[in-house]
Amino acid sequence: MKKITALLMAALLGCSMMLTSCGGFDYAKEDLSKYIELGTYKGVSFEVTAPKAVDDAAIADYLKTDFADFVSPVEQDENYAAKEGDTVNISYVGKMNGEEFEGGSAENQDLELGSDRYIDGFEDGLIGAKKGEKKTLNLKFPTDYGNEELNGKDVTFEVTVNSVSISKYEYGKKITDDAALEAGDNAVITYTLKAGEFEDNGLSYKVVVGDENDEDLPKVCTDALVGLKVTDKDKEISVKIPDNFYNSEAAGKDGTFIVTVESATRNTVTDEIDDAMIASVTENATLAEYKEKVVIPELTEQFAEEAKTANMSGLWKKIIDGATVKSYPAGEVKDVAESIYNSIAGQIGNQYNLSMREYASMMGYKNAKEFKTEVCMPQAESLIKEKLVFNAIIKAENLSLTDDEKAAGLERYYEELDMSASYSTFEEFKTAIDNGEILVEVIYESILWEKVVDTLLATVTK
Repeated sequence: MKKITALLMAALLGCSMMLTSCGGFDYAKEDLSKYIELGTYKGVSFEVTAPKAVDDAAIADYLKTDFADFVSPVEQDENYAAKEGDTVNISYVGKMNGEEFEGGSAENQDLELGSDRYIDGFEDGLIGAKKGEKKTLNLKFPTDYGNEELNGKDVTFEVTVNSVSISKYEYGKKITDDAALEAGDNAVITYTLKAGEFEDNGLSYKVVVGDENDEDLPKVCTDALVGLKVTDKDKEISVKIPDNFYNSEAAGKDGTFIVTVESATRNTVTDEIDDAMIASVTENATLAEYKEKVVIPELTEQFAEEAKTANMSGLWKKIIDGATVKSYPAGEVKDVAESIYNSIAGQIGNQYNLSMREYASMMGYKNAKEFKTEVCMPQAESLIKEKLVFNAIIKAENLSLTDDEKAAGLERYYEELDMSASYSTFEEFKTAIDNGEILVEVIYESILWEKVVDTLLATVTK
């Protein structure tokens, strides 16, 4: 579970535009007192958010998310009655006044009961339904459904339940040393297959026991694994190589299959995460150990970071709200607004192939100029105010980053944004910075913003 960090959530995301030098004004050199009047920024009265408790509910949510990839739907027979949380596959026809209406019918739709995807009463009406059952649901659309033809109208849905499935965890359970292998088990073996002059060797070869379509081993060999145990080493088994074997020198001859079973797993389905599953899919022996060593420490760190992010964001907003802009630097609002406008235009053009004229019209503005005036200009003023406050506090408190803080911040940036997709090592990332491929000053300002707000958080009063 990837943690949320203050650097990511607050500095990089929340203030990335604020810290970007998209205008021409030099905030570091100018006398900012001509433009901004700081309110109280130290010793601010502020309710600090405490980290959430790592309770049973939080642990359960973590486990549900962490092992979501192991969840598989298992279809039930016609005797099973659907309950909340189960998935039903349904076909239905919606009718108003006895007539089908547009968009009210569908075939073979999967629906998790309790997901609230459908109107009130629809999912509740399928609780207790069984495979093959037909249900008639007399319901009413909400008055604010969003479609004038349907708002508040009575409706009847004729629903056929095609199947009911429950979610179970499916995984490869480790086979213990004293258990014999069965057909369908997954095994890792080291082997030698000899027949006449033919010899084939495999090291840590993955095979399905009894597989008739294995690329290297004939079925007579995969069948020979049945009954072996993980403790078996250099087990020598006589086999008859089939006539259609890929190697003509070995085909049809008597052979010897010498095999060591290194490890094996068996596909297993369970209703809940248990010790056996944890021991098979993690490096921990029990669920309790996994919670203690993995879940609780990660949630503790995550909740601490979330609380810190919320506190930094909340305090910063209060500081910004308490400051007053005397005047904006000449031309800065226009320049920043233009930068915002161009950024939006680029995204809209690339993603949706729309012009700003078309986009502005869709958003309810007369033209692109009005959009820039009504949207981009206020955003620019807001960003400039934040940057004025930020730089004014830096000057007032004489805050800066040490070389060590810069280095540590860059490493966090590299790790938390998973820059390894673009730069395989941190050293490669640093080289890109040195070559001017990355605007490192923007990163440094983000790190400095975090330091500023973190410093001010230490002074707050309740």
